Amino acid sequence: EIQVSEASAFSGAIKCNLKDIYSVSGIEAFTSLTELQLFQNKIFGMDLSKNTALEILECGNNDLVNLNLSKNTALTKLSCSENDITTLDLSKNTALTELSCSYNKFTTLDLSNNPLLTKVISGQGKISTIDLSNLTVLKTLFIHDNEITALDLSTNRSLEEATCSKNLLEEVNIANGNNTGITSLSFTDNATLECIQVDNPAYSDTASNWNKDATSSYSLDCSTTIISYVNHAATGNNDGTSWADAYTDLREAFVNAIEGNEIWAAKGTYIRQNTTDRNSVFGWNKDNVKVYGGFDGTETMLS
Repeated sequence: EIQVSEASAFSGAIKCNLKDIYSVSGIEAFTSLTELQLFQNKIFGMDLSKNTALEILECGNNDLVNLNLSKNTALTKLSCSENDITTLDLSKNTALTELSCSYNKFTTLDLSNNPLLTKVISGQGKISTIDLSNLTVLKTLFIHDNEITALDLSTNRSLEEATCSKNLLEEVNIANGNNTGITSLSFTDNATLECIQVDNPAYSDTASNWNKDATSSYSLDCSTTIISYVNHAATGNNDGTSWADAYTDLREAFVNAIEGNEIWAAKGTYIRQNTTDRNSVFGWNKDNVKVYGGFDGTETMLS
């Protein structure tokens, strides 16, 4: 037991990790408290509205459903992973530099008012959308195992490592002008992700600790994937724009391909046409062109 005056004068840290605590009633008396650690307890609610000097809060692995931080504007580091939080409002926490909020129940994470964030860890959750465009100093991103369908990291020039595996990604842009500064990257286990936009596909293909699925590729432009069709039995315009008007000569598809193209070839045997030179080649000399074969000649989706 201490005096209220003693509590209000205390400006250090309170650390009560792994204590099976249910309640922190009375914490409001510590108005000058700068750090609070409550990791792995049984806390289901707490009032931090009077702790306006709080800079570091560790409350992971509890039973929190709500976490009101609207008065904690000095907060720089927050760890609230492994709770049951349904809404996380960080709009008032503009000084925040590190955030860890994995294993919760919120579906959106609004970081538009947190431009100083250098680390964001929010894995194993239910997030479907996330906007990181204003986090220009972000270095570490971990959003593994969520439900995110699109991810734009083109403004995150300070990015050094990112793990975005096990999502529902269909669109990814990491062409931030500083891809050489990314030391670790993972986009594996995203079955619908076919194209990852980067600064330099050749660099990305050989970059150490860059990982993706075999069904996805790096490209300078993922806005549109151009498909050239090839079918030795086609009788149309022979321009490769559809199965009906498919190229009949595989070489034509290769010669006319541009970086980022896909070539779909109907099953069959392709022989160099219009030449008697047995040493002639098909001319596949473009970078980042993906070729698929074995089609019946009617498909509209790669799957």
